[in-house]
Amino acid sequence: VVSTVQTASTQAVAANEAPVPTVAVFTREKKRFVADEYVMTVNLTMLGTDKKVLYRKMNEKRASLFKVLNSFNIPESNVDQNSIKIEKEWSYDEGKRKFLGFRSTQKFEVHVESKSLQKSLTQALSTDSDIEVTKSLARSKNVTAWQADVVKEMCKKAFAKAENYARGTGAKLGKIVLVEGDVDQNNYATGDYD
Repeated sequence: VVSTVQTASTQAVAANEAPVPTVAVFTREKKRFVADEYVMTVNLTMLGTDKKVLYRKMNEKRASLFKVLNSFNIPESNVDQNSIKIEKEWSYDEGKRKFLGFRSTQKFEVHVESKSLQKSLTQALSTDSDIEVTKSLARSKNVTAWQADVVKEMCKKAFAKAENYARGTGAKLGKIVLVEGDVDQNNYATGDYD
């Protein structure tokens, strides 16, 4: 987790006035946080030549997936799901287009609270050839609170640094009029996880 905060004291002045002296500082802070949520991307994919039969089979397989999730005490409220998507499959052998059937897919995001549960669920789902766990991400539910703590610490360090610079020139630091920051959100939010 990397957060940077830059402070600079600036002030608008009239054309006939001398510019206000400024001091600008740069600080960097790195913090690590423990993941408290694991998000698994699960894809359900089936092939068939009859759309109605394929929809029925997809619904049956979806029910089977939720049965597995229920056996791990994962409520439906912990699952985000997309609609079923059906596309035609074609072959282009020898320059001729031939209809092969339909490919149906549905994507789910399953939220679990522990690494061990994520591993066990991945293993349980791997026994079904129509279901695949394509990605797992470790992340924090409290990103905003942790980010606020890092930014607060950064501002303290930046202010102390600016005070030292001002004292070094025999000046006194005034009020802070501008704080700019950049937080590496990707490192806060997610991490690839196997």
